[in-house]
Amino acid sequence: MATSPPKLPSTAAPAASDAAAGALAASVGGLVTGGLRDVSARLGELHDSQRLLAGTVAAKAGELGASPEWAAAAAVLDRVPEYRAKVDKIRRGMAAVAARAERVERAAVALAARLEERDRERASRKTADVAGYASVASR
Repeated sequence: MATSPPKLPSTAAPAASDAAAGALAASVGGLVTGGLRDVSARLGELHDSQRLLAGTVAAKAGELGASPEWAAAAAVLDRVPEYRAKVDKIRRGMAAVAARAERVERAAVALAARLEERDRERASRKTADVAGYASVASR
């Protein structure tokens, strides 16, 4: 069975088709225009709200700047780099003291070992001297 070619739309009534397209375009245009008006109105409200908020924040910042507590806190915060430098200097000093203490401790341990060795040598010599004296005295 042979298939028949698809039917093409009739071009007999282009005026009706153009009228439908125009009506559709007008309806879509109306929807878009209405939405744009709504968005524009909301943006205007947002702009006004943001302006009011910015004014409020500026007023509060002015109040804070005039506050004596804020001035005192700002003065302390301005000195933070100075305090940080002092703390770093103290840390470096403490590290140097710790290093010196460790060297002194190692030297003390070495000195104690040398003294102990010297005492052992003296004791050994004394024992040898006593033994040598006893052998000379017995003759």
